[in-house]
Amino acid sequence: MNQLFSSYITQWVLVLSAWALFTILDLKDRYKLSKSPAQDTQRENLITGLVELHKQQCFFGISLQIATLFSGIFRVSLLDCFTLLPLATNSILPLIFGMLVLTRYGRHSAYLLILTLATWVVASITFWTLYHYLPSSNAGTGPEYGIQAQFITELSKIPSCGGYSAQSVCPSTTGFPPTDIAYSALLLSPLIWTWCSVCFACLLIQQAWTKAPIWQRIKLKSFAVLRPFCRYISRFQALLYINRLSKINANGAFYWATTTIFLGFFVYQIYLFWTILDLKVVDLHSWGFGQIVAVTAWLPPVIEYLYLQLGK
Repeated sequence: MNQLFSSYITQWVLVLSAWALFTILDLKDRYKLSKSPAQDTQRENLITGLVELHKQQCFFGISLQIATLFSGIFRVSLLDCFTLLPLATNSILPLIFGMLVLTRYGRHSAYLLILTLATWVVASITFWTLYHYLPSSNAGTGPEYGIQAQFITELSKIPSCGGYSAQSVCPSTTGFPPTDIAYSALLLSPLIWTWCSVCFACLLIQQAWTKAPIWQRIKLKSFAVLRPFCRYISRFQALLYINRLSKINANGAFYWATTTIFLGFFVYQIYLFWTILDLKVVDLHSWGFGQIVAVTAWLPPVIEYLYLQLGK
């Protein structure tokens, strides 16, 4: 578990750093602080690096969520759900955010679209499987009491609280109300998934029908079945609305509003991760083999970006 948290923190840093660099370049263009061919080259190199990072996120997310599904996810405890739920969410949140940035700068392809869709499907299955087990009401007189009782019981079993002791709650974590923490994950995590899914659906529709239908850009016979569907929806001027959606996505105010919401969800995820660290469920200080591998897995896109920036 330690290596997964370290890996996702690294992923956050890379995605947000790419967004910050794009923002700096845009501000320079807008306020005409500087304008040179080198700046356009920097933006193109940054786009290439973000594309490679996006692919890496997809492969990592698919592998992780498949491993989660086949590792006893149907027998997890409430504390396991609370710990794994942010991991499932973080296979979607930074991915869709990165895709939004790439779409704004005109870098999208059918390959990235299919990879992102596959990652979203697998991560969504894991997310809703975990979420199904989170609001348990088997104990006590209601859902709130059940969550509180299970959370405190599971919390007292972790090594930092003495293992399977008779303590009702770990003394070092009494400042964190278990019920509030559990309900926070219960209520806001589906909101993150819904927001990311809506944004992804808009990007999916825009990219699938912009310039040429996706089945014309991908030489796969399976996409031929979509042609009658496209002719059918054209009766309702659906393509006109898709073109309007594309113009809305290109609007700067809409992009910044969407980005602000994404950043707010990033802050919430940081809060959840910080809470898990304070509960000492995971320990980021003990660096082992798996943790080093999980963090260095993000080096290829970084190295490629640095090569493009410094090697030419």
